[in-house]
Amino acid sequence: MSDPTPVLLTRRTVLGLLGAGAAAAALGACSAAGSDGSQSPGGTPGRRIFRAAYPYEAPPKGHFNLLTGVAEGIRLGYLIDLVQLPGAMYNWQDQTYYHLLADPSSGFAADRTTFSYVVRDGLSWSDGTPVTAKDVYSTWLLQAALGHSAHQYVTSFEQTDERTVTFQLSKPAPVVEYYLLRLQIVPDIQYGPLAAEVEPLYAGRTLKESPDLAALTKKIGEFRPDAPLANGPFAFDPATVTDAQLELVKNPTGYLADTVAWDGILVHNGQTEAVTPLVLAEKIDYATHAFPVATTKQLEQQGFRILRPPVHSGLALYFSFGRRPEFADKRVRQALAHAIDRSQQAEVTFGDSGRPGQYMSGMSDVQVEQWLGESDRGKLAGYEFDRDKAEQLLLAAGWRRDGATWITSAGTPATYDISYPTQLIDYAAAAQNVAGQLNEWGFEIVQRGGDNTQVRLDIGKGEFDLAILTWGMTGNPFPSEAYIADFLTFNYAMLAPDRGIDFPLTQQTDAVGEIDLEQAVIDSAVGASPEELKGKATTLALAFNELLPIVPLVERYANNPVLTSAVTGYPDDDASVMQNSIYADNPTAILMFDGTLEPA
Repeated sequence: MSDPTPVLLTRRTVLGLLGAGAAAAALGACSAAGSDGSQSPGGTPGRRIFRAAYPYEAPPKGHFNLLTGVAEGIRLGYLIDLVQLPGAMYNWQDQTYYHLLADPSSGFAADRTTFSYVVRDGLSWSDGTPVTAKDVYSTWLLQAALGHSAHQYVTSFEQTDERTVTFQLSKPAPVVEYYLLRLQIVPDIQYGPLAAEVEPLYAGRTLKESPDLAALTKKIGEFRPDAPLANGPFAFDPATVTDAQLELVKNPTGYLADTVAWDGILVHNGQTEAVTPLVLAEKIDYATHAFPVATTKQLEQQGFRILRPPVHSGLALYFSFGRRPEFADKRVRQALAHAIDRSQQAEVTFGDSGRPGQYMSGMSDVQVEQWLGESDRGKLAGYEFDRDKAEQLLLAAGWRRDGATWITSAGTPATYDISYPTQLIDYAAAAQNVAGQLNEWGFEIVQRGGDNTQVRLDIGKGEFDLAILTWGMTGNPFPSEAYIADFLTFNYAMLAPDRGIDFPLTQQTDAVGEIDLEQAVIDSAVGASPEELKGKATTLALAFNELLPIVPLVERYANNPVLTSAVTGYPDDDASVMQNSIYADNPTAILMFDGTLEPA
């Protein structure tokens, strides 16, 4: 697994858009063989090349329409920030922004419902065109058509001068600042004609209801530039793109190009299985893939440093409440949380990069420390491994033993399939371990692996018993996003008319009384003060901890190998920037921007 971060789009938005584009000026670069036998950008001996890895689709399926929300664009995960700048990147621990395309003067007015996005002065695209507020304005018009989550809160926006776009919010929602600043901005000179088609519909407030919207989003998806313009320190060289690798060349006019220590980036294509031999052969300097435990240990023995920043999510056990009504009793789910040794699960699945989780709150333990006070953290049940407690809970829920076999409250043996995507080795390991643990305790769990896409479709339709999927949110530092993933993403609220896990979203709890979970999740992003936001996050944490609509099995920390003989400058693991999610505000990109990372 390389990047599980979902695109931040509202429900019902079609994510299968085909990419496309208009002609663009490309930065050319010849290629010459590197010292490792791979192709090295630029053709100049001695150039400093950062060797990375990320899965992408090569043309013709893959393309250079890099607009967020368009499928199959060759965005390259964290590397896109180095090509097309976002407004800023975020320090998750310090809760501060590292401004890039946006000037540091960008921010909310005193009422917290007006946000001014001010473009940094003096930036230009790689064809020499100045970067202006028009680029920001056009980008967000296109995102309105594609249904970006920011537009749940933004009621209107306008370009007010050459450097400023002003956004009006319906209510104070700090998460909107993150949405607005973390999006990569695309050039109006390429995307302006498409944005111009959206503009009258948006201005007339008829966009969502327009019969032309579907055709317009399709047209956006079918827009295919020959090459994307860049305003960051690197640019694509389209001539180098193959099924095996591609090259990013230095963009000499890009922001911080003089600060970044490398002359180019060589990107090897592939998921974990394909990339692993290259890493072991020391042909890759840094990778974000989830490597098997044995591979990680071998890399450490070879002298790689393994970076372990928190991913802010992990793997969880999902239930089909519609198909298996015996799971509706929360005591059953609580029992399973006690019956599974999560420390064993963490070790088997991720080794030193797995943690059993202390708080079981639905957001990462790191976030709990930031968003909940000490007294509220003390209210969260830890669900320690205790099969005596688990047995008491099942018996209280009307289950019984028939010899060694558990019989459900419906009078049937506790026999279930557990679904998981076979391509993702960590999911497969988690499913195997859960099945083994529960089978020795009197369940009969049958492992049912399948294609990643098909497994998710089946879960969406409710055609499963148990499943392994993710909990929490790797792509956003606000708890509201974690609870969207936990309560809504695979539930009927976002899948209708399909039912997904079919967990009822109005619940009676001991901790917080009756709660409308869907509305509570929506409201949790809204607040004028940090105290208000923390209060709402606390309510959801307490509700999740009691209800356990899914059972978090392991919290994942990254296991990113760094070839220390090739790269120097990574700070200690406890440095604030190293607490960022690698799939959202990747520390490597930030450390490249500020010149901290250098060739060894």
